[in-house]
Amino acid sequence: MLKYNRRYMKKERLVVIFNCLLIIVCVLTIYFLGYDNITLLLLIVIIIVDIILLTMTDIRLKYKLLDKKAIIYADICNSKLIKLYYGNDRKIIDKVYDILLSNISNGCVKKKYYDHFVILTKYNNKHELTNLVNRINDEVKKLIDDELFNISIKFGIQICNDEGFDVNENKAALACNNAKMGPLTIYSFYDYEDAENRMEEMKVLSNLIDSLKNNKFEVYYQPKYNHRLNKVIGSEALVRLVQDDRVVPAREFIDVAEKYGFTIMLDKYVLREVCKRIKELKKNKINFNTISVNVSRNTLCEKSMIDYYSNIFKQYKIKKNEIELEITERDPHNSSYNFHETIHQLCKRFNVSIDDFGIGNSSLSMLTENNIKTIKIDRKFVTDNSKAGRKILDSIIKLAHDLGFSLVAEGVETEEQYNYLKNKKCDIIQGYYYFKPLPFEEYKKVLMEEE
Repeated sequence: MLKYNRRYMKKERLVVIFNCLLIIVCVLTIYFLGYDNITLLLLIVIIIVDIILLTMTDIRLKYKLLDKKAIIYADICNSKLIKLYYGNDRKIIDKVYDILLSNISNGCVKKKYYDHFVILTKYNNKHELTNLVNRINDEVKKLIDDELFNISIKFGIQICNDEGFDVNENKAALACNNAKMGPLTIYSFYDYEDAENRMEEMKVLSNLIDSLKNNKFEVYYQPKYNHRLNKVIGSEALVRLVQDDRVVPAREFIDVAEKYGFTIMLDKYVLREVCKRIKELKKNKINFNTISVNVSRNTLCEKSMIDYYSNIFKQYKIKKNEIELEITERDPHNSSYNFHETIHQLCKRFNVSIDDFGIGNSSLSMLTENNIKTIKIDRKFVTDNSKAGRKILDSIIKLAHDLGFSLVAEGVETEEQYNYLKNKKCDIIQGYYYFKPLPFEEYKKVLMEEE
């Protein structure tokens, strides 16, 4: 809107400049050639028109600058909690609405929903907008006099542009979502860079989905080596994206995949592919021991995941000891998700191991009560050569031995790391020191050589 106003005023000024040039031409004509009544009248008219245009342009400029508009998206974040705590949240939300109406003197509440509101307001500068939302927030906090409970209201602010009300409202809503991410943040302005980042994430996500549809993901297998037995005793299935004859590192897409739930699709894909390969290995009578399959935090949050995995096992006639589900001990931070109960039910039907052991928050009781037999030391502790790092590694190894866990050290790359783990009787090694992740055909050759 403001850009449009400036373009409009620029045209007016061009008209004024053109008229000034006409005045100069008229004056020069009068000076050199004399004048008649028509020329004099034309000159007077042009001067009057210019004076009017200049005055109107100046007034309009000042008015339009004061007529800048913003959309504020106000969201009561804990409305459900209000209802549970007080039994009737409608009265409180109506009071919030009254507070908004009393504070918006230079605009209006454009839309009113159950627990959020869309405000259209005029402003002179951003300081006015921040003062406004802070003032509203302070008044809303006073609605409930309870030391145990506060109303949580967040604001998203979008400076209006030419894109129309609905588009600007959506941007204000996105800004409000950003404000919700910070517990101490009251408001957030719509950020173009954030939007650009989100667009880039959407491109990555779209590419991941297209790649899955077009079979550009491949499952690689990294053997686990028991140095005491001097043999491969299993492997871990690792998904890889192959594009333009290049293996794309997981770090380039895993954050986006987790953020938007794509890892659920990926986990299901990997499980099915591994089951197909196991069927092939069994048909060719090639011993593969156990293949570990990662289960992401998003997949663990799926209520139907246990039944889905059970059905796939049944479909491909997979025995319990042929696939091990590797779960991370890091909690998914989903308030509606019972992490420990899911693990408990999972362990009843499958072989389960704990990945990234030592960096999460699982309790020893959870490990022992759920019949988990294998834990994997996170590579962070394997590669940490500091004195404190070595003490932690020693403690994990001793604890695992004392409790009778099978212990796998991942990320082993150097001879120094290997010798240290060997001396500490950590028998199972996974890492580049022995094997890198291999395509299935290469992995099959390794298995055949072991026989």
